[in-house]
Amino acid sequence: MQIEFTGSDSIFRRWANEILQNDPERWAKTNGDGVTTGWYPGFARRNGFTVVTKKNLDTVRARWSTAANVSKFYDILYAGALDLGAAEALLNVTLDREGASQLKIFHPQLWVSMK
Repeated sequence: MQIEFTGSDSIFRRWANEILQNDPERWAKTNGDGVTTGWYPGFARRNGFTVVTKKNLDTVRARWSTAANVSKFYDILYAGALDLGAAEALLNVTLDREGASQLKIFHPQLWVSMK
């Protein structure tokens, strides 16, 4: 099972401690300290959970957006659009100006906007 959460495991510790405080016997086993830092990741591992934290999408996007990755993305998109018949290749078009495209896109309203 995979659990995704944003923030820290302190949220899970707080919830666990609230539950423990309602059970005097279990709370006593913690010497009144409750669960501590590191408890949640250990609990998750012991019970077969995979802990995944979400990263800031803007940071991930900025790190990914290298010239090599953008070029590869364009090449894959270009080939895919042609293979699917969603576009036609425009020959002798250079990409030296903003908005230039080497594709004539059919039904552009069906494509996802990147704006």
